[in-house]
Formats: sequence, structure tokens, C-alpha cells
Amino acid sequence: MATLSHELDWLFIPAMRLEKSKAELSSYNLRVANLKSAFPNGKIVYWEASRENYLCDVAYLMDDKQLTFVFINPYTAEIQGRANLPFQRFYRD
Repeated sequence: MATLSHELDWLFIPAMRLEKSKAELSSYNLRVANLKSAFPNGKIVYWEASRENYLCDVAYLMDDKQLTFVFINPYTAEIQGRANLPFQRFYRD
């Protein structure tokens, strides 16, 4: 199951999905700025760049003593959503 965890996340967490794009990647600084704007009290503890062209970047954010996984579109730098425990993290833990 762990080997399919990203695919399960894609299936059950729509905010993690990307449309295939031939656009240029947005700057990392813009993605971080948008994340900090959306979660001003959050602290980035880890950043996982998308490994596949159908998945968002995932920022592991400590916000109010709660680990939150935030999905960021690497092309538009838009925050697409968040989850408290995606399949990928559940199976790895």
C-alpha cells in the first residue's frame, strides 16, 4: 500500500491534483510567500516537491501544534488545499 500511497492521495484528496501543464514552474519564493500568506502562524518543517506531473508540491506545516499537509500548485503557486493525514503519511508512519 505504501508504494501506491501517492496515487491513493490523488484519488481521495482532490486538492492534490494537477492538470497536466506545459507551463513553466513558478518560483519557489512565490510558492513560499503564498504559503506564508495563507498560514501566517505556520512553520514549514519540510517541503516535498512534486515527483509526478499530476501531483502538487506538499509543504509539511506546523500550525498551532498540528502538522498540516498543504498542497501547492508548482505552476501557479496557488494553495489548492490541505489535509491533516494523507495516505502517504499514514502508511509511512
